Amino acid sequence: MGKVTYNFDVADWPPKYPPSPPYLCEALFDSFGAWLNGGQVGTSGVELSTFFDSRRSPNQYSVRKWQTARNAGVDGLIIFEFRNPLNLAKYDYIVFSHANNGYASEFRIIVEDVDGRRSNAQFWVSLSVKAFGDVALSRINFLGVDFTRIRRILIYGDVVDEVFPKEHFIDWMYLIRVPQQYTILINSSPQSKFVKITGPAGVTSGYTPFSVVLTQYNGTSYTIEIDPNRFEKWEDNSTNPTRIYVPTADATLFATYTPIIKYTLKIDSTPAGVSFTIDSVGGITPTTYTLSPGQYTVKMNPTNFKEWADLPSDNPAKTNPTRTVNISADTELTAVYTALPSACFIATAAYGTPLAPQLIILRRFRDRYLPSTLTNLYYTISPPIAQLVRRSKPLRVLIRNIIDFII
Repeated sequence: MGKVTYNFDVADWPPKYPPSPPYLCEALFDSFGAWLNGGQVGTSGVELSTFFDSRRSPNQYSVRKWQTARNAGVDGLIIFEFRNPLNLAKYDYIVFSHANNGYASEFRIIVEDVDGRRSNAQFWVSLSVKAFGDVALSRINFLGVDFTRIRRILIYGDVVDEVFPKEHFIDWMYLIRVPQQYTILINSSPQSKFVKITGPAGVTSGYTPFSVVLTQYNGTSYTIEIDPNRFEKWEDNSTNPTRIYVPTADATLFATYTPIIKYTLKIDSTPAGVSFTIDSVGGITPTTYTLSPGQYTVKMNPTNFKEWADLPSDNPAKTNPTRTVNISADTELTAVYTALPSACFIATAAYGTPLAPQLIILRRFRDRYLPSTLTNLYYTISPPIAQLVRRSKPLRVLIRNIIDFII
């Protein structure tokens, strides 16, 4: 039990008038004894939220309860009775802004649950006459009651002299929770998403998975912002990438993103080993690509091209070596050739097959770097030379050695 001082507005003392209805209870003098003995049930309690002041911090209530004793037969009891049971278990302290004018410095607080069980604690008020002070009582000062279902709080003071009237006044009631710290893990699928958290202490940021310790004090909230690009939802199904979060326990917040879809495109030919380009990037059949959805242009080597095997006969693009492909699923293209286009008649004769790896490299070099005029000239003069190479083993070995050396 301790005395804690908070900032609050000091009301005029004594009150110019008793608090206006609705009161937390109609605390008439002749009902005090019955209530203290547990015999009479109050009927005029109201919701505590009635006394919430939106200009104040959460859990601060302008109860403004005043009581006076005009003779020795009245002890000046102040009673707070709640229409619905009050859950005080989540708070650490009950604090009253209290003024004393004429009573002894020792006061007693009683808390009573819905089953009539009571617990009490004494506190001392060292106040100058007609001055306010805050009194904080820890929840651990009260034993034997169900703090999740509190029906009444009673406050009264001792009369030590015959000077009347005496009065005391409760202006504000605070429900205080000691600041708690919670570990919050922010994760996402996929990960590595940027996160920014703004709170009372400033801004912190990182990339998912991101762990941060947040302090909670009487409803402290934080603004959490995550990368909005392709954001889908949070774990609570909210769809705004910016959320207001009030931590109450260690927790994991999880953001789901719309996945980046990829499809495969396989470009093949009969026979294999034909050069092509897809959006100006060269390749040799068969080759498989992983692509995002969209439109792509495929250009096959036009030499000896016959048709596309995957297109129906009435499709105008069937016999065109250049075609546009819309990728929205896994796709396979197959080009049919009457004969394998040769990269080099002489090289083919030297290796004895158009499928030699060295010839694939030569085809790629031809398609990327050689002008068509030079290629056409070579194809005009090279066939007789290729025939000579086929008939001569020494020439085949020599040409292979030269090509292997260059490549």
